[in-house]
Amino acid sequence: MITIENEELIKAVLALKKINFSSVVSGITMQEYGILKAIDEYKGESVCVSYVTNCVDDLPQAVSRSLKNMEKENLIVRSISAEDRRFNNLQLTEEGRRKLSESRRILEEIVMEALEDFNDERTRELAVLLNQLRESFQAAIKRRR
Repeated sequence: MITIENEELIKAVLALKKINFSSVVSGITMQEYGILKAIDEYKGESVCVSYVTNCVDDLPQAVSRSLKNMEKENLIVRSISAEDRRFNNLQLTEEGRRKLSESRRILEEIVMEALEDFNDERTRELAVLLNQLRESFQAAIKRRR
């Protein structure tokens, strides 16, 4: 049964999803930001496409489209894996590293501004609750697939 509290929670979650960070984050989408971040975690090493797809938690087709666009924008380089030619490896270009750094800085500024009325304890508590909520949503959606 959906209660008023549940309705408000659904409304809040959907409203968060609609926030258009891309309009201020260096001309890249949030998915592209997530992809750049996932590749960067390997600090210069090549990363396989399936790892990136798992990190951004999206459909392989959607990630593939983003990767093609990012390759055209010179943010990433794809290469065929030496170990297994069926797989592609990904690396950031200098432009990709610059875009990631700039985007991180802008997102940090936005988050700091949005949370300026929160003390450190409330900010940590919010982060924990949001992560728990994300994990719960992912589990519920996975059970329905």
